[in-house]
Amino acid sequence: MIRDLSIKNYRCFEDFKVDGLAQVNLIVGNNNSGKTSFLEAIYILLDKSYYYKFHNKITTLINSLKLRKEYLSLISEDSRESKTMKLYLIRHLFHKYQINKTIDIFCNNDFFRKVQITNLKLEKSKSKNLHLLTTDDECFKVNYEFKKSNTENKNTRGQAFYEINQQGTYIQETPENTNQTRLNGIERLILYTPDSIFMPLNYDYLDDIEKNWDLIQLTPKEDKVIEALKIINPDIERIGFTVSQYTKQIRLKIKGERQPIPLSSMGQGMNRILGLITTAVILENGVLLIDEIETGLHYEAQTDMWRLLIKTAEELNVQIFATTHSWDCICAYQEALEDMENQSVGKLFRLDDKYGKLRAVEYKADEISIAVDQGIEVR
Repeated sequence: MIRDLSIKNYRCFEDFKVDGLAQVNLIVGNNNSGKTSFLEAIYILLDKSYYYKFHNKITTLINSLKLRKEYLSLISEDSRESKTMKLYLIRHLFHKYQINKTIDIFCNNDFFRKVQITNLKLEKSKSKNLHLLTTDDECFKVNYEFKKSNTENKNTRGQAFYEINQQGTYIQETPENTNQTRLNGIERLILYTPDSIFMPLNYDYLDDIEKNWDLIQLTPKEDKVIEALKIINPDIERIGFTVSQYTKQIRLKIKGERQPIPLSSMGQGMNRILGLITTAVILENGVLLIDEIETGLHYEAQTDMWRLLIKTAEELNVQIFATTHSWDCICAYQEALEDMENQSVGKLFRLDDKYGKLRAVEYKADEISIAVDQGIEVR
């Protein structure tokens, strides 16, 4: 597990350090205090998918920019067709938007590799008018080549080149061929059980449930999924997927109902619970990062949600980092911790701007309880 974290020159963090991190960590703070950036930094540190073909740390960085919609969409027209290109605004990754600085994200645990994002620079590729985006760290190098398949006019998984303009303010995706498959070096490939998953507000967990259901189905993990869904509706008995030619659906068997009910008709809370628990159970020995965890959940369901997540974290050795703005969510977290035999499993950290510098203020379980009982503002 991550017990301490240092972040330098990443977004709002100029020189930030936190230690004493627990297994389940709730992160609070004012708007623009860096809660989402804190989760992103952990994800960038943990993401080991650059060991796999067609993915590297540049992809991880671009995914974070894509999720925040920090890009410009431009239409390029030539004599044959129009193309839409995205310019990813990499200046936003650096503290005070100064890309001449170096971003460092690391912890003292030797298991994790230090992530360093140094000055971005241009390197000419063999292909005309294309550039490779590189840094001083080789793991950032985008270096794939197109290969023609046996089928005429089609490409196998290929290259997405990234071009950075002379002022160093954006990355441009410039695919060599428009017939290139969707797996072009930007899209994440689920070829392995991930070490970490970041769930931003716009996280499309329903697609990932389908991809990862084989890791859950007919195992004790499926029982945990049903237990989680019963938080919202106690009459749920089973969960399944359509496999016909019709639109794919997640369906639920509800006690007393002869026909399965589509998950889509059950409300946002049910979708949120399903996304949280399925993501948690596939991350055995991994790290789950959740932005605004209370989204879509009524306050009466949040205590049971926390109980189940904390229990799952202990049983499967999952470390959880979640953010919230909600006092109800903090109260539910405190109530769930009180039910735990080992209350040190959870802590609350408030990101606080002190004299122009961000710091983390730690609250242990007993201190959270005092704050809740006496109505002391900790957000």
